[in-house]
Amino acid sequence: MAMTETRPDAETETATPDPSPTGGLPRPTGGLAGLLGTGRHRSIGRLWVGTSLVFLVVSGGIGAALGAERIKPETYNNAGLGKDTLGQALSLHGVAGVFLFALPILIGLGTIVVPRQVGAHTIAFPRAAAAAYWAYLIGGSIVVVSYLINGGPDGGSQNGVDLFLASLAMVVVALMLGSICIATTVLTFRVPGMTLARVPLFAWSMLVATTIWVVSLGLLFGILVLLYVDHRHRMFVFGPNVQIDEWLRWTVTQPQVYAFAIPVLGFVGDVVPVFGRTRARLYGVQLAAIGAFAALSFGAWTFLQFRHPQMTQQALYVAAGFAVLLPLLAFTGAVVETLRGGRPRLSSPLLFAISALLMLLAGAAAGALRVVEPFHLVGSTADSSVIHYVLGATAIAAVGAIHYWWPHVLTRPLQEGLARLTALVLLLGVILLSLPDIVSGLLDQPEGSLYTDVRDGVAALNGASFAGGLLVLLAVLLFVLNLAVSMARDAEGDAVDPWSGHTLEWVTDATGITVSSPSPLLDRDEGEA
Repeated sequence: MAMTETRPDAETETATPDPSPTGGLPRPTGGLAGLLGTGRHRSIGRLWVGTSLVFLVVSGGIGAALGAERIKPETYNNAGLGKDTLGQALSLHGVAGVFLFALPILIGLGTIVVPRQVGAHTIAFPRAAAAAYWAYLIGGSIVVVSYLINGGPDGGSQNGVDLFLASLAMVVVALMLGSICIATTVLTFRVPGMTLARVPLFAWSMLVATTIWVVSLGLLFGILVLLYVDHRHRMFVFGPNVQIDEWLRWTVTQPQVYAFAIPVLGFVGDVVPVFGRTRARLYGVQLAAIGAFAALSFGAWTFLQFRHPQMTQQALYVAAGFAVLLPLLAFTGAVVETLRGGRPRLSSPLLFAISALLMLLAGAAAGALRVVEPFHLVGSTADSSVIHYVLGATAIAAVGAIHYWWPHVLTRPLQEGLARLTALVLLLGVILLSLPDIVSGLLDQPEGSLYTDVRDGVAALNGASFAGGLLVLLAVLLFVLNLAVSMARDAEGDAVDPWSGHTLEWVTDATGITVSSPSPLLDRDEGEA
């Protein structure tokens, strides 16, 4: 390489700061090339959200087939599911619901909203955030393909199982990388005056949630690597294909499943004071409750529970099952106090928020009931009840967040009437989907088994649960209809504040806002008044 001492022109020596919302990042070209090369956090977040909704359809379709099969289990093949494919269908339903929908849609919303909430113009490590999405898209697609070629846990194809383990590990790495970008943004990109005690509750919940996710997903990644090496070289130290599921089940059962709903509390905490038309009461209690709930939801220490069932009878496991209720009750008390001291307006985001909080409370209560030894609910359909309640709360909060932050996610308003109907139908659907499984568990119905003799009334309960799933599907269709109607409208500007929000995402430029409390925009408006 030749060296030169020629100085550049003076015009190129003094660069003018870029005031654009990209924070100085080069703007990509339009079209497909711009989409593939974008480093803008809104674009990346929208890709996460859109793709996760597609995978929700995959998980929901499989769930519908399993639900139809449960109505008359003695017929063995109502929905075309035989014994050989039952384990794979259950596995893909869980994997897609958690790792391809729940976590990605929360990461997508966090990527969009969190930088704006802390006053930043971009996310930390924007190229890494973009790489995380593309790794998630490729890995998630290969996960689905691996099941189609008879892979996954219980799969009959050795190469298909290898592909499943490798692709799921890729998805896990993508989720960890996306989480790191969000957590770093909250820790380092806050505007002056915004201490961690003044961070908006959604940003705070994403910080503690991503911390838990990185630690627990790190363990899952290590397990997947060991399983891949063991299976690839046919050593089977960890067991054959049918035992792979035992090493992964801890990720979708309590307490770990609660970790996927931590941002639900942040969404609720940000929405309630806005629609209560008052300041958030007991803000410190809410911060502490979210942190305690996150700590108690860390469940990596239970990854051996399905190989050693006696773990679920130990005092620590039982205590954790009850303790997780305490921060939820404290948080709920703060929410009630905020609403009681304000003048609530029952708009759709508040409906979604209240519904999500109720379902999360129901899931934690079902989890506490599950660990009571005399009931013998561990390993029964009560496991599904806890999962459906918690993931249902996550889905309600995610859809509600899209309605609340539509200027950032969609740029077009959603129909308020359809939104309220969606919230109510989704709430009823999650209740009807989840509640019967607790009763079935008390009737000794085993989890994941469709081919055993069932007690009187269990088939009716399964039918009720299937009806709940249909209601959830109807709510999803209403949401899609609302999206279609909104996208047909003209786009509105980024500065739109439809709710008179309290936090910094509702201003175009946060540099001129003094942050002296958790509600800087409310402080500004009161000062101007």
